[in-house]
Amino acid sequence: MQIDTPKLVSIIISATFASLLVSFTNTAYAQQTVQPIKIATGTATSSITPQADNVTIGNPDFNYTGYDKTTSFKPTIANGTHEIQVSFTGHGNLNGINTTDNGSAVITNGTDGKIFTAGEGRIVSNNGAGTISFEFQGTGHYGADGKLRDTGNIWTHNQPGPGVEATGNLAFLKNTATIYKDEIDKAGNAVTKIGFWK
Repeated sequence: MQIDTPKLVSIIISATFASLLVSFTNTAYAQQTVQPIKIATGTATSSITPQADNVTIGNPDFNYTGYDKTTSFKPTIANGTHEIQVSFTGHGNLNGINTTDNGSAVITNGTDGKIFTAGEGRIVSNNGAGTISFEFQGTGHYGADGKLRDTGNIWTHNQPGPGVEATGNLAFLKNTATIYKDEIDKAGNAVTKIGFWK
């Protein structure tokens, strides 16, 4: 019988290496204790998950209610997508400060009746001592009553470019987390509520 010497040497080396590896593994980890890990599956609860009761959203530190009217309404097509460009102006109250506002937005139809809104705006205190410039985006839908209802967020950092730029007697809104909800009727009348969290 003829023996394939290179193959035999390879088998011997592999067997020797495997034996050394088992020996090293048994020696190196002999003192190690393996702890079981609990993982959330199905309805079981993981022991390492924080309790949901400890996480609360709470009430906003500052509140805004605005009343706006659509001043322009222009259907357009951008990159093959049908959009509506709108402008708005109005007034409101921010933590007891009377304000005026204006802005513009693009409204796009999504799937399953979803509506996406993105835009920018500006709120000015009536005495002219403070302003907020911001950008926003939201998701909503039209109700059976024909009203568009949106929920979204406003960028609230005080850096150049996108975000809230708060000055004067409205500077207290710098670096806040912000959520808004609005309702717009068929005539273009809108009510917007904004909550600001520090």
